[in-house]
Amino acid sequence: MASQQSLPSFPALAVALLVVFSGCAGMQFGGADMSADELGEKVEQKYENIGTFTGTVTTKIVTGNETRTTEANVWVNQSSNEMRYEYVAPESQNGTILVKNDSAMWMYNETTNTARKTNLSSFGTQGMSQNFQQLVENVLENYNVSYRGTETVGNRSTYVLSLVPKNGSSIANITQNFTLWIDKDSWFPVKRHMVSSFGNQTYETTTTYSNLTFDANVSEDTFEFRPPEDAEVVETEIPDTQKYDTVSAAESDVPFDVTEPRQVPDDYELGNVTVTSTDNYTVVSLSYRNDTDRLHVRQSNRTDASRATNADAENVTIDGQEGTYAEYSSTGIVRWTCGGESYSVSGSLPKSELLAVAESIDCA
Repeated sequence: MASQQSLPSFPALAVALLVVFSGCAGMQFGGADMSADELGEKVEQKYENIGTFTGTVTTKIVTGNETRTTEANVWVNQSSNEMRYEYVAPESQNGTILVKNDSAMWMYNETTNTARKTNLSSFGTQGMSQNFQQLVENVLENYNVSYRGTETVGNRSTYVLSLVPKNGSSIANITQNFTLWIDKDSWFPVKRHMVSSFGNQTYETTTTYSNLTFDANVSEDTFEFRPPEDAEVVETEIPDTQKYDTVSAAESDVPFDVTEPRQVPDDYELGNVTVTSTDNYTVVSLSYRNDTDRLHVRQSNRTDASRATNADAENVTIDGQEGTYAEYSSTGIVRWTCGGESYSVSGSLPKSELLAVAESIDCA
């Protein structure tokens, strides 16, 4: 059965975490023995109470010896997933505007007078809304969460929650740790800090909200954007993503034959199949799992991104085809092309086992 993925926001994530950990520090909302359905209902109720808000968001990204800080004034309608960001810093981004509503997302660069439009109407209301049950399940499945007490951020008293990815989770090879400071009164995440890795580079990102006003009176025009008449408009497409329980169920949405590996470790089972499609290409991802780890096998008719960009990547041969092997934190990735399609196998298995899985995939 197919299901379209939701796009959970950080406020929704914050509410989900507080409901899940409602026994901490006197937070009396539900109980730890509630089902995902019941937790999802609690999350939805608290999330919708956040409503419309305005404020200022400051984001600091530290990469090695380089620090980059941006600041934007924001207007957000949580119930309809609408938002407007007007950047004021740094100087190079002053005048940049980001606007998202139920039909499109615009990014306007005043310096270059260029507007990029991403059409969201194909998602429909269901695709852009929050799936709160799925959000709770994803939190419980992917993170070890701990309560760190209370701290003051600006003039707001907050609960502090620490998230560490579980071994084998889909984000374990990218995110190292994640901390949320959640306002006691509104349940809004007024601050978040994340450490992530891409290749050999570590990124430390801190996002802080200030000057917050909840239930603000914001006109509907705020979430509309009309580019200047002389602006260059570039339209882009956002991929459509569907999930299936089996490969056979997914194949009707795939323009090529999906090839399953003939060899995976005995304790791994297929969890789900994800199909991501645009007008130009389709990606099929088979997710296998055991009790602690995951193994991802991907196949696509897009071949321009099939080789590793990691400078430390090693050249390998997969069933006579040239490919690469690279490591990103604790995850190894094998990539190669064959028959006009690209393939990859990734996971925390040793290199020899990842190569064995790759060798067992017949070229389509």
